[in-house]
Amino acid sequence: SATVLANGSFVKLSAKEYQLLCLMASNPERIYSVEKLFELIWAYDLKDKKVVAIKRENKELKSIHDDAAIVHDFYVAKKLQIKQVLSPIRLEKHGEESYIITELFTGDTLEERMEQQKSAFNLKSFLKLAIRITDAVGSLHLEHIIHKSLQPQNILLQHQLDEIKLTGFHHSTNLTSEIQHSNVSPYQLKGRVAYMSPEQTGRMNRTLDYRTDLYSLGIIFYEMITGMLPFELEHPAEIIHAHLAKVPVRPSKINQEIPPIVSIIIMKLLEKMPESRYQSTQGLKEDLVECLTELNQTGEIRPFSLRAKTQMKLFERPQVLYGREEAVKELVAGFQQVQSGGTELMLIKGPSGIGKTVLVNELHKQLVQEKGYFISGKFIHLQKQIPYAPLISAFQGLIRQILSEGQESRHQWRDTLNAELGSSKNVIANFIPEICWLIGPQDPVSELPPAGVHNRFRLAIQKFVQIFARKGQPLVLFLDDLQWADEATLDLIDFLITNASNPYLLIVGAYRDNEVGIGHPFERMLRKVKETELSITTISVNHLNKEHILAWIEDTLAINGDDAIFLVELIFRITDGNPFFINQLLQNFYEEKVIYFHSIEAKWLVNVTKLKQLNISDTILDIVLKRINQLAPETIAVLQLASSFGNQFDLKSLAIITGESYVELAASIWEGLEAGLVLPMDESYKWVYPNENLVLLDEQPPTYLFLHDKVQQAFYSSVSRETQEIHHMKIGLQLVSQYDGAQREEHIFDIVNHLNHCRNRLNDEQKLDLAEWNRLAGERAKQRAASDSALHFFSMGEELLPADKWNPIYYETTFNVMIGLGEAEYLNQRFEKAEKIFDELLKEARTNQEKLRVYNLKIMLYVHIHEVEKATNTGLEGLRLFNWNFKSNPNKLDVAKEYLLTRHALRRNKVIDLLKLNTVNEHDLHFVMRTLINTNAPTYHWNQNLATILMLRALRLTLKYGDMDISALVYNNYALTMSAGFSDYDASYQFGKLAIEHTEKFQDNSLKARVYFVFGSYVNHWKQSIRFNLDYLDRSQQLCIESGNLHLAGAAGMFIPLTQFLFGGNIQDVKEEIIRQLEFATQNEYTLSYDFLGELVDWIDLLQAPNQKVNWNLPAFTVDDSAMIIHFTIRLQMTYLLGSELEAIKIMDLL
Repeated sequence: SATVLANGSFVKLSAKEYQLLCLMASNPERIYSVEKLFELIWAYDLKDKKVVAIKRENKELKSIHDDAAIVHDFYVAKKLQIKQVLSPIRLEKHGEESYIITELFTGDTLEERMEQQKSAFNLKSFLKLAIRITDAVGSLHLEHIIHKSLQPQNILLQHQLDEIKLTGFHHSTNLTSEIQHSNVSPYQLKGRVAYMSPEQTGRMNRTLDYRTDLYSLGIIFYEMITGMLPFELEHPAEIIHAHLAKVPVRPSKINQEIPPIVSIIIMKLLEKMPESRYQSTQGLKEDLVECLTELNQTGEIRPFSLRAKTQMKLFERPQVLYGREEAVKELVAGFQQVQSGGTELMLIKGPSGIGKTVLVNELHKQLVQEKGYFISGKFIHLQKQIPYAPLISAFQGLIRQILSEGQESRHQWRDTLNAELGSSKNVIANFIPEICWLIGPQDPVSELPPAGVHNRFRLAIQKFVQIFARKGQPLVLFLDDLQWADEATLDLIDFLITNASNPYLLIVGAYRDNEVGIGHPFERMLRKVKETELSITTISVNHLNKEHILAWIEDTLAINGDDAIFLVELIFRITDGNPFFINQLLQNFYEEKVIYFHSIEAKWLVNVTKLKQLNISDTILDIVLKRINQLAPETIAVLQLASSFGNQFDLKSLAIITGESYVELAASIWEGLEAGLVLPMDESYKWVYPNENLVLLDEQPPTYLFLHDKVQQAFYSSVSRETQEIHHMKIGLQLVSQYDGAQREEHIFDIVNHLNHCRNRLNDEQKLDLAEWNRLAGERAKQRAASDSALHFFSMGEELLPADKWNPIYYETTFNVMIGLGEAEYLNQRFEKAEKIFDELLKEARTNQEKLRVYNLKIMLYVHIHEVEKATNTGLEGLRLFNWNFKSNPNKLDVAKEYLLTRHALRRNKVIDLLKLNTVNEHDLHFVMRTLINTNAPTYHWNQNLATILMLRALRLTLKYGDMDISALVYNNYALTMSAGFSDYDASYQFGKLAIEHTEKFQDNSLKARVYFVFGSYVNHWKQSIRFNLDYLDRSQQLCIESGNLHLAGAAGMFIPLTQFLFGGNIQDVKEEIIRQLEFATQNEYTLSYDFLGELVDWIDLLQAPNQKVNWNLPAFTVDDSAMIIHFTIRLQMTYLLGSELEAIKIMDLL
């Protein structure tokens, strides 16, 4: 059946030379491949003078992973001394390619045999072959190998069907169970997808075990006896959905000659849930043998009871939820609400180990029926101060899911993200750098005031979430261990969940309620959310009762009677029904051989006598520690170090820190994997072999996960405090040496998190460096609007400074740490502390520039607490450093003098030529200009004469020295003053347009937003139709939202419907716009809009029902002068529209 290819050609590999004979393929147009990755070539070994087979990679599908898979295939098959496995002889290299030289096997693959027959196997041939295949797979399972790639291509048949061989072990594992992650694309599964089990797709969010092979056997048997696959679909995603959700047509329905019992056996293998399938190849083989015996003896096969529950000699916990039926229903109901367009927050509370995470994972099964995304992140106790860590992890997982999809899907997402994120792309890229793999590199984010940073960040994340949470595509975000959440993440959750603009979003949080008391950050967030209309669903996860434990024991051990009752009573007394504790206790019983498998009777037994002799009065931690102490010393040592990383760690980091090889470390970790205390996060753990795959392991090192927080804590607490500090020090210093420049900044949170743990072990020089790194971490946290984390890092930086911190040797570090700390204190509403730090800085600062930085922060502080006089005086004090002196209480004459000086200066310049002014490079002038503008804002509310002088002086400064990035605000303020203060509408319009053109020069959205607002609210209508104000106001609001200036966005939202109303727009359109703006104001707590727009709605309702009685004596919505003018202007217009001249006269008098 083989086709001769290049007969007589030679190939020299690393060790030997071979003469190629033929390609093992019946069709010359088709490459026979194992999972479409390899071809088998018969060759003559010139040295050993024998015919062998060369397994060679299909070059067209080459990837770096394929070489690793070949190496793994070789070592797994080489270790197996089983006659039903195609035996490898050696691993060869040719250049960068790997080849496996195997024994020669004269026959075909099962796939080829089925193609040759062009029909299904007859019943007797099917049963004979099915028995042999089952026996071969059973031999693998007895050697603790899960094949994971069973398919007709990997089953080799001798011509007379007397012998079979299995091959294709490149995905196999010799762990008894393995995590299968959901971010594997259908396109990456290649040929496997038609034969893989539901749990192997990764969409069921559960571990897989040997029963995955039994499902694959069901597919193979189905195809053998019917001549077709159970799911004849082309698209990989459709096939996966069928594995998860569709029931195949019974074989006996396709071919009525197939006995019902044979059909039942195959359908039993194809059960979606592993617990419902055959539980071992032994039971399957016995049933197949009975079928063949019946057929041979009677010519027919009568129905009989299946041996599906026959156990294997493997101790495995069933992946079944006991006693959680109602909780699952509540979760599913919440998800269904989200599918209908809702926004839901569901909380699952209970103590450690109670099964909160496992419960949430049930949602995954529901989600696979929809085209949605399930993402998750976990708060880590050792990383509580790293802001947004679980959110970043969840969003990174989302990006990886997208990247794993097909090219067409990736391009669609790229276009969608670029279009819908808009100017928020760089904010998201700063938060989730992985998104640049999709949308390309992004510019750095622009600097904004703290409130702007906070709002811009929240709105960018909201926009990002909205892209993925939409109709027909719900988004489920699961955040675990909220009791350790940082305040920045809690604030963001609050914002996302209470915002009506986030439909199709379900946030599920799990927390230990015994660790969340009054005043806890999470408890404060909950109280805040409960004040809104949003309902929170809280699910309490309780301990299992004895009935649940009995069901667990029966499913695990298949025992009942007195032994089962005794075991249940003992387990319940010790564990109080805590699932994690139960599982660890059962594992301990198994390791102590109290529970054991009786090979002759083929069932599990309990040694009750030995069990009664055990002295068990331990806590969960004690039980875990007992299991840990049974590991080899080198395994314990490596995992103790690994526990200092948190709940996850990777092999490369351990290798760098310990100096050990990947092979040595992987061997040490292996025992932890076998014990189930550590889990692999991906398949790369299989690729560690001596002198193999080193490049790949460097690029994609194996990553591991501790089974549970309690396991990680047990390893961590099993060493002294001193050893913990040494571990953190090794990790932190290694990270410092590993990364520098931009890379170090990217990993700064990890670096300081480890080194802060061991700060008392550092020398003075290291402490000073760590103070600077904490400052960098604080700045990065501040950029991400995480003020609480920023305060932590800056405070830690201050603690690390030497006692004589203002010594010139330490000055630069000290100044930068302290000014960051002062700002962080202010951002966290600790104003007195901030003020004290700013005063200390002003006393110690060396240069006027440094002092002016501090003065500007003090201005912001006083503005924030509405101390406008203090803010003004602080600004004036700072300006005096540069000999810019102003009277604190100027009169009208002073204003006139400044105005005339400004007009005189303007005579030498045409307005349009101001765009051509030379750019100022002198930093002092930039500082002075910013101080003038920052001082002008509070001064306007305290002394308008002084505010006018400050604004005019800023313009003169620009005319004298040149252009700056914020000159647009100078022109903008001048335009406002010319119209409001001097009624010079021509100059106002010219400078307003100049400000707009200037913003185009520097492309700063925050400046644009302010300039467009002033022009659209106060300037344009003096020279152009008021209708055109809308264009500027709409643009301003959009830019405000993008740059995080929600206060100004709310103000623009007031002026938009007001402008529509004043120019006589359609009443219903105005009302709809008001409702839209009220929603925006409510979401962003812009309270001024509530009363103002509410009054406007009342007047519109009156116009739409003019027979109502008018109440002209309603109080004004505010006492602010500017707002009062607007208030009475609206009433004046209403008097005209309603024909009330008397009321018009009264209002004119008030105006």
